Amino acid sequence: MPVDSSDNIFVSLVEALKGVYPSQHDLELLAGLGLGASLDHLTPPGTLEYRIFKLVERYDAEAKVPKLVHAVHSHRPGDPKVRALFARFFPGSVPVPTEATQGAASPFDCYRLGEDTLFLDRKELRKALRAIESGSGRNVLVITGRRGSGKTFTCRLLQHGANQHGYQIVVVNLREELLPGDGPDVLARSLLRQMGLSVNELPAQGQESATRWILNIVHWMVGLIRNAQSNKKWWLVIDGFERDVTPEEVRLLVTHLAAKIDLSLPNVRLGLLGYDEPPAPPLTPARARFEKLGRINQSDIEEFFAQAFQERGQPVSPDILKVASERVLQKLPQGDPDDMRILHDLVQEALQLLFTPEVAK
Repeated sequence: MPVDSSDNIFVSLVEALKGVYPSQHDLELLAGLGLGASLDHLTPPGTLEYRIFKLVERYDAEAKVPKLVHAVHSHRPGDPKVRALFARFFPGSVPVPTEATQGAASPFDCYRLGEDTLFLDRKELRKALRAIESGSGRNVLVITGRRGSGKTFTCRLLQHGANQHGYQIVVVNLREELLPGDGPDVLARSLLRQMGLSVNELPAQGQESATRWILNIVHWMVGLIRNAQSNKKWWLVIDGFERDVTPEEVRLLVTHLAAKIDLSLPNVRLGLLGYDEPPAPPLTPARARFEKLGRINQSDIEEFFAQAFQERGQPVSPDILKVASERVLQKLPQGDPDDMRILHDLVQEALQLLFTPEVAK
């Protein structure tokens, strides 16, 4: 039975969505990842508040509000309002652990990220993410590594764990979003708009030097985030750094913002993927944790297979895992284990075969 728009549940759902989806970009992620359709398909154009209302109205009219609540809970499980709505629609229900999370002490330890993405090895990276989440590490994580070393998969792991811990996620790919001639103010606007914050008062350069202007932008951003979003947790991810391509002024903004986040914004985490500069003030090991993605070797793949079987509670012979790992590496083009996309598909194919009962004996 449809819920009247004046009903408390309808209003609570609208308010919950407004709280956990502060921008149209975030709402698009819910539509695409949680509801299996584009936001434009689900709602007419309009303001964020209007589209949230129309989204709830649509699912209400189709008697699918529980489906919407379930999708939102899967996407933003850490939000108290979302959890309360989930409990209201599914009383006594506790989300069943998936194959990805069963047996994992932390969502950053999972070997499967969703239905079609695996995550191999990276013990030190997982350790760093756990430390950041527990508060025992820095709030800034810098990931380095050659092209094809798995930075895209690292972003997937980060998004997976952040969602499970109730963080809002903002991702900016410099390679895709910065046009020739764009400066640090473009990056600042992209980050803040995705956080649902106004950029109308972003400092203009005027007669100031580039360095002074960038520092003013950073100080203004920190104050804006601190004052406006004190009740939310954020993971900001900046990807797509390219040597001799990413403007120096943009790099300067990133390094100063990173240092300020670690010092002044306890509810914000920052991940820099593919950052290609050595540690230097203000971005030093005192302000950030640096992790380099290296090669995936045979023992890493064997451990990955063993973890997958352990989390399923299914026994397997070590000899089987060794042979399977050897075959995966043999199939890699030119034996290069740095191409993570190809390696991922080969491991996934091998895992499906290994999970056949007759094979894993």
